Amino acid sequence: MRVQLMLWVSLFGVLWHGCAQSEEPQARRIDCLLVPNAQIASDESESKAAQTQEARLRAANSGHQIKKGRFYVLAVRQYQDDNKGVDSARFAKTTLQLTDASLEVADGQTRDFHVSDGYYSEGGVGFVHRGEYWLARNPISHISATSTTGGLTIRLQQQFVAKHASTGKEKGVQIDLTCQAHTASVDSLGPWEGRAGTDWTSFAPAPESK
Repeated sequence: MRVQLMLWVSLFGVLWHGCAQSEEPQARRIDCLLVPNAQIASDESESKAAQTQEARLRAANSGHQIKKGRFYVLAVRQYQDDNKGVDSARFAKTTLQLTDASLEVADGQTRDFHVSDGYYSEGGVGFVHRGEYWLARNPISHISATSTTGGLTIRLQQQFVAKHASTGKEKGVQIDLTCQAHTASVDSLGPWEGRAGTDWTSFAPAPESK
């Protein structure tokens, strides 16, 4: 199912158009997953005193692991690699736990759903172990869901502040994103999507099978 999106976010510093063409070969991907009977598995201690490489990896992925529960969790994963240099790949992960246990939307209608807990992280895939990434807690207050023939179309629109993990510097982030949601069970999630545990595969999608 084709994902249509229009996104501006300070992570990439450019305006994305899903149908845009580029002279440079680029890898751009967005995964938009609704996980029922789930909740965010977070460990606040991971975001404190991340001094080792392994601890920095875990802190960057804190709040983006999903376990079984009684809510819906929305996992939005963005990946871009312009292939202009070594370690040019960048990631952004947004994980939101919704207050509703059911996402019923009448055909052709749009409803807002409140977010009870949420996490955001972004940075260069090859530099996560150095603490070169940005974090935000509870970045988005609600999502909009529209019922279409293909299922639910999700809209995220919010401005918030993210903090650099190593320096503590703050910056503003603006998200305006629309994507077609796919339903996935907790057991089907991979490291990129939200499986428990953290390693390098948590910050980039798995290569597609040929």
